[in-house]
Amino acid sequence: MREPNTDPTVVKFDTPDSTDTETVGQIFLDNPISGGDFVGDTRELALSLTSRGINAEGSETYRITAGRTVFLADRDVTLSGTPETTEQGPLVIESSVRLGPNFAWNTQYRTVADGETMDTATTEFKYRTSDTNYITNRFVWNDEEATRADLYISQQFGMQWRALAGIQWEPNTEQRVNQVLGVEYESCCWRMALVHAYEREQAGETNSGNSVKLQLELKGLGALGRGTTNLLDRLLEDYEVSEARY
Repeated sequence: MREPNTDPTVVKFDTPDSTDTETVGQIFLDNPISGGDFVGDTRELALSLTSRGINAEGSETYRITAGRTVFLADRDVTLSGTPETTEQGPLVIESSVRLGPNFAWNTQYRTVADGETMDTATTEFKYRTSDTNYITNRFVWNDEEATRADLYISQQFGMQWRALAGIQWEPNTEQRVNQVLGVEYESCCWRMALVHAYEREQAGETNSGNSVKLQLELKGLGALGRGTTNLLDRLLEDYEVSEARY
């Protein structure tokens, strides 16, 4: 609990980074605002409840957590410069269900403050058998409208070939955000990776947002075109570089 602000003047700081309540864990932060020059004033009570399922082998089969903050006073110290008067923070619900040994279903739901209406929600399915074989499918809603769809695939073929694909899509505008397609080949002595990517934020009058990168690596001697690995790290979720490559 923080003591309320004793200065009736609303204070506005220049801290650019604020912490929005996206997860249940965030409602237990000591300071709701991040930044070295800012300390919020709150009188609040944070509550959460968790339910877990355990199978006969002792493995967790599901976990559901719900949490909410109850404010006991208005907050006068805010980044916006306007006092916050809501009596409750958003209700945040998180769940993770094991549908199989390699298959998980994760969801996150958040209401608007002082209400039960949906603010944001996320649901994702993850299937993963190894570092090089996985599928992730995710949908994101804002104000009960699907605003983002993500799909990431990595598939190993034999011991040497690997195919990679990822797309981030906006269903409401029917536009791509990012897209990546690639293939990797690795032998005992050398490695090759060829990637085509589209990044909307890179698109402009002089740049279409498309790029093609090739990386060749002789193990122990050096590599040409390391930007390929950086591109995959950025655009392909869960992409991992094998230790065998170095």
